[in-house]
Amino acid sequence: LLDMGKIDEAAEIYGRIPMNELKDDQISHLYHRLGMIEAERENFTASIHLFEQALSTMRENHPLYSAALRVNIGNAYHGSGNHTIALFCYM
Repeated sequence: LLDMGKIDEAAEIYGRIPMNELKDDQISHLYHRLGMIEAERENFTASIHLFEQALSTMRENHPLYSAALRVNIGNAYHGSGNHTIALFCYM
């Protein structure tokens, strides 16, 4: 739904997922998707927080996934006008 631009519907569905029934990698993915929703809503502070939660709940080291999250964090900082911090995220 998020990829189709149905942001509110995606948020509603993701919001109903019980976190206590998910594995760590699923929790990380959920935080990532919730961060994408907030980024689409231009709520960059919430988006950054959710992307950081996704990074912190990753159980194993996944270099490509970690890199994607860091790029998304950088994009959120860029969107909020914090260009210097965004540059550090891209490095």
